[in-house]
Amino acid sequence: MVGKNVSAVSNKVNTTDEKVEGIMTDFDNKTQIIFTDTPGAVRPFSRSPRSNLLISKAWDALSETDMAIFVLDSVKRLNEEIKGSLIRLKNTKVDPSDQKIIQSIKQQDFDGDDFSKFEMSQEEKNLYSYQIPSILVLNKIDLVSSKKRLKELQNEVEDLCQFDKIFHVSCQTGFGLPALRNFLIERAPLRPWRTNPSVVTFQSEVMRAEDFLKQAIMEKFFDEIPYQVGIKVTGWVPKLTGELRIDFQVDCKHEVQMAMLLGKRGRIMGDMRSRCEQLLTDYYQRPVKCMVSVTVRRNSLQS
Repeated sequence: MVGKNVSAVSNKVNTTDEKVEGIMTDFDNKTQIIFTDTPGAVRPFSRSPRSNLLISKAWDALSETDMAIFVLDSVKRLNEEIKGSLIRLKNTKVDPSDQKIIQSIKQQDFDGDDFSKFEMSQEEKNLYSYQIPSILVLNKIDLVSSKKRLKELQNEVEDLCQFDKIFHVSCQTGFGLPALRNFLIERAPLRPWRTNPSVVTFQSEVMRAEDFLKQAIMEKFFDEIPYQVGIKVTGWVPKLTGELRIDFQVDCKHEVQMAMLLGKRGRIMGDMRSRCEQLLTDYYQRPVKCMVSVTVRRNSLQS
């Protein structure tokens, strides 16, 4: 939708662990839309502190948006986790006093010392609270082999949560994306643009580079490597030849993880480094050379 890959993508659940904003600017329609990619709204009943934290981040982001886009895989059946998320979306309402504060911050006229003008009685909150407008996007429509099963999936979803509109799309082929884009442009509220039209994300260059290496690692390892592997950019050197050199440090929880990441004679890490270089070269449209060092974390802190 924004024309560039601005966050890590893999089959591993919760590859996105922080919200990432992508910006689409349409000059013809004088419209700027900011998409917030949140950690997946999954595993709501998990006892993992990390999973619970990511779920909270995903739902907290709703109060800052004008519309929720619930994306589902068209070829998979609904499990209890997704059903719970749909019911939660249906029952989620926006606190009008919180919304006033958010709008004041966006319009840059917020006085952090005076909250009294945003205070509302419980009766007013009940009267003015509202549900976030939401749409359903059924992705991977190109892989659907049975229209009957797709219809059953859609009916099951609508029994749990009502959406303003439903779109069938394929992010791989681009099918259905123009219709989704036009719908969002039509529904965009009138307000000043938040950023320069040339900007496609608020992420820093360093964070994007770290995301690309994370994607390369998670493409190679699915369940074997846990989330505690830390990635940090330690060097950033543009060369006169046009090449960009980026140095990474990857820290592991213990030596077994380090051995898995490196592989025999460093071959596995070499493959992941090459994949990261490919992703970065495609993104920056210039040659990128990556240097990766792998170490074992020497303290007891769990990232």
